[in-house]
Amino acid sequence: MKALRSRGQAMVVFALTLLLLTFMVLLTISFGMRVRERMELQTLADAAAYSNAVASARTFNVIAVMNRTEWSLLVAQSATQAYISWTSAYWGAINQLKGPGYAQVQLQLSNIAICPLPAQPAARAKAAEWKAKLDAEDATIRGKWDGPDIAASSSVRGLNSAEAAMHGADFKGNYDKLEAHIKNQALAGKVVALAQPLSPWTLEAPASAASRNMKEIAPDCKNGVACDPMPGSAGAGNSGDNSIMHQYEIYMGSRGDGFTTGRSGGAVMITNKLRQVLQGTQGVPLYTGRGASSRGDQFQGPVHGQQANPGAAHSDDDGSVSWAGVFGSCPVALIPINVRTHVRANLMANPDVHRWSGGTCPNQSDVSHSLIGDIAGGNWPIVIDYNTDQASNPQNVHGQPKLFAVIQRDYTSRNDGKPEPYQLNVPIKFASKTNRFDNRGINVAGQPMNKSTAVATGLAYYHRGGDWAEPPNFMNPFWRATLVVPDIDDASLEHVIEAVEEADSRAAEGLRALKDQNFKGWQ
Repeated sequence: MKALRSRGQAMVVFALTLLLLTFMVLLTISFGMRVRERMELQTLADAAAYSNAVASARTFNVIAVMNRTEWSLLVAQSATQAYISWTSAYWGAINQLKGPGYAQVQLQLSNIAICPLPAQPAARAKAAEWKAKLDAEDATIRGKWDGPDIAASSSVRGLNSAEAAMHGADFKGNYDKLEAHIKNQALAGKVVALAQPLSPWTLEAPASAASRNMKEIAPDCKNGVACDPMPGSAGAGNSGDNSIMHQYEIYMGSRGDGFTTGRSGGAVMITNKLRQVLQGTQGVPLYTGRGASSRGDQFQGPVHGQQANPGAAHSDDDGSVSWAGVFGSCPVALIPINVRTHVRANLMANPDVHRWSGGTCPNQSDVSHSLIGDIAGGNWPIVIDYNTDQASNPQNVHGQPKLFAVIQRDYTSRNDGKPEPYQLNVPIKFASKTNRFDNRGINVAGQPMNKSTAVATGLAYYHRGGDWAEPPNFMNPFWRATLVVPDIDDASLEHVIEAVEEADSRAAEGLRALKDQNFKGWQ
């Protein structure tokens, strides 16, 4: 009997050991499945966050290229307007010599101290030849003026219209597409849709988690990455003025300050042309002066130049013309006569101006000698600009947008309707300082805790190869995308928690508890 009882005890111990072993195997498999599913869920979140960053970087690169095109159109506009002003200056010099200049000639020739009476007839005949040359040049210019003048006006109006259309394409055609991708976690939803057939559990990309991303890319001139300072936009009246000044610096640098603020070489060309016209008159004409282009702005008045005409674009050449020589045997030296040309393009509510010494443009009915002004500031190209306020803020990654993706798996919603394999229906209770729950995902209050949540952080960042010092901007297309840790900057962890909290407040509680305990293992 003792022997039988001994063998029976071994069977019981073996059975209990086998039960424990089976339990451990099932528990290992269950944990393994959860770990694998968690890794899969994190991979989906990483893919979604990276897709958000890629979409943002590509959009910013397109905007940069289009902005450069806008500025190139402005170069063409400014050059055309400068040519209108410069050719007007030449015509103005002709008019001033044949008008006030010829009056000075006659006055000096009538002075017997300068030109004795016997020498006056020959001197006046030479002076008449001198004026005839000027009259002939004036007639030549007048005969040719209308065609090029109207063509130049049409050209610049076309460039201005192209700028307006491009701004619409720039912002509406590209930035709105980016917002559509980011809003409601649209890209994350596409990632989930591709992965769903491979998962027995329902996958979700909560739309509510996207509001933080929308703040990151908002063109509000405040906290977002971009600034759209057009009238009526979110940025107008806020820090948009800073963006306008930033654009002005871009505008100046796009062709060089010397081109924009001065055309001193034009004086030499006008002098040489006058010498050709008056060749053989035994005298030397001289034109001196500089040209300038200045740009006003609708929002804050002129940002360059002295003309107080908000909303106007100016181009003018201010100088003087003189002549010194001999008519017959009589020396004549003209006092320098001012020559001023002025081409101004205002907004459509104001008339354009095209004047020069000697008269107003004969084509005054041609309403615009430069721009129609359907963009704020005449020929000022309002573009989508980088938020310069954030560019100097290292605590927010210099304004470069962090794009979060939140993906969830719902363990109460199985696609095939079958129960989870290896699930223990026997409740095992757990407790913490703030909550108690069991292995079935139900806390003591009966509220479900059935969703697994994964969050990832993508970053659209600016880097120009070989030049780490260049700040983020929308001038050059060097935007790239990467994944980053959630605590990449001072504000990022709080932003991550904000994104998660909108989708799963309990998961956010866990993240906040880790943050409050100075957890450093974020990945």
